[in-house]
Amino acid sequence: MSSNPINLIVTVTVKEESTDAFLEAIKIDCIGSRDEPGCLAFDVMKGEAGTFHFYESYKDQAALNFHKATEHFAAWTAFKETGNVTSVAVIRAESLF
Repeated sequence: MSSNPINLIVTVTVKEESTDAFLEAIKIDCIGSRDEPGCLAFDVMKGEAGTFHFYESYKDQAALNFHKATEHFAAWTAFKETGNVTSVAVIRAESLF
């Protein structure tokens, strides 16, 4: 098993009318994640209308598992469950250098 960081590049499209609620939920997740001991980076970026990108980097799989069990991650999950996310694409990549 590799000890290189695990990175996620997530692209999310949300319904325009739910942008404010999405931003509230992802801000909770982002800020909380940055305080996790195994989180190396968590950035949220705005793309074209209704599209957002997250860049997340975790020390290892244990850190990513920890992240998925947090209350701040639950805020993002709860938003996804509202049906206001129209697509989610996740690229998982291991850091080499």
